[in-house]
Amino acid sequence: MPEEYGGVSRKLDLGFRYEYLFSPGGDEGYDQDVSAHTFAAGPKVSLIRSHVALFLPVGFAVGGSVGSELIWEFQPTAIFTVPISGSVDLNASAKGLIPLNRDRDTLCAVDLGLGFRPGRGSWNFRPEIGILFNPKGGGSYFQASLGLSYRFGK
Repeated sequence: MPEEYGGVSRKLDLGFRYEYLFSPGGDEGYDQDVSAHTFAAGPKVSLIRSHVALFLPVGFAVGGSVGSELIWEFQPTAIFTVPISGSVDLNASAKGLIPLNRDRDTLCAVDLGLGFRPGRGSWNFRPEIGILFNPKGGGSYFQASLGLSYRFGK
C-alpha cells in the first residue's frame, strides 16, 4: 500500500471479490461438472504495511452446479504481497471457506495474482488464479477471481 493510502483507517480497508469456480473437463484429479459463482465483501486489515494483510469477508456461492440456493461462507484470507512497482503488486494468498448455513465441509484455496492501482486512483484491481480443494479429500477445482478494493478518505 503506498504512503498516500487512506483506507477506512491507516490499517483497515474494504474489499470485494468475485470468483468463478470450475473443474477442467476430463482431467484426472478434478471432480467433474462443478461450477459456481462466489461473491464476498468485508474488511481488509494490514498486518505488515505493503506486504501482509488479512481479508475477512463473508460471501456466498450460487449458480452453476450449486443451483439457486445461496451457500453463505466466512472466507478468511491471508494475502502476501511483493510490490513490483508503484502501481503493480504480485500477490499470493491462502484462504478458508467456512460454510455458515449448510452442513458442508470447510474448503481451502491457494491463489496467485497481480494487483493493479491505475494512476493515483482509489481502486485496486486484483485478478487471480488458484486451486480450491477439500482437505478431507473429494476433489479440487480451478478458480479465477477478480478482487476489488477501494481506498476511502484519500
